[in-house]
Amino acid sequence: MRSISRPGGNVTGSSFFVPELASKRLGLLKEAFPQVKRVGILLNPVGIARTAISENAMGSAAKSLAIELQEIAVRGPPEFDGAFASLADNGIDALVVNEDPVLVGNAPAIVDMVARQRIPSIGFLEFGEAGGLMAFGASIVEMHRHAAVFIDKILKAPSPGSCRSSSRPSSTSASTSKRQSR
Repeated sequence: MRSISRPGGNVTGSSFFVPELASKRLGLLKEAFPQVKRVGILLNPVGIARTAISENAMGSAAKSLAIELQEIAVRGPPEFDGAFASLADNGIDALVVNEDPVLVGNAPAIVDMVARQRIPSIGFLEFGEAGGLMAFGASIVEMHRHAAVFIDKILKAPSPGSCRSSSRPSSTSASTSKRQSR
C-alpha cells in the first residue's frame, strides 16, 4: 500500500475510528475534572476499535495526564449492569465511552447507567445526543453521507484504488449536557 489516502490497486476505504479522538476525549475529561486519577474505558473487547484506541493513543495520553486506565469490557446489553456495578469496586473516578456499534446503538441505556452512578463521563457524539455529560468526536451521520459520496466515486472510477479517500473524519464536534451536570 502506497499511502492511506491513495492505497493503490483495488484497495480503498474510510473509517471514523480515529485514535486521536480517544486521547482528546481523555484530555477534555481531565481538563473538566482535574481531580480524576483513574478512568474506566467502556469498550467492546471484540470490537474493531479496541486495540488502536486503548493500547496506543489513550495509553500515551493517560501517562502524560497522570491517569490510570482500567478497561471496562462489555460485549452487549446483558453485560452492562455488571460492568457499571464494578466501577465503584475498581475505584473509577470517570468514564470514557468508546465508539463501537454495540455502544453507539445502546447510547441511551449507557447514559442512564452513567447518570445513576453520578460519574463524570465523555463519549462519542451520539452519547452526548442521548444526554451524556460530555461528547467529542466525528458525526457518524456525516460519515455515512461521506460513504455514499465515496461509493459513487468508486463506482465511476476505473479502479477502487484510484479513488482518493481522506480515510478519516474531516471535522469533529464537542458537546456538554445540562441534564448530566446536575
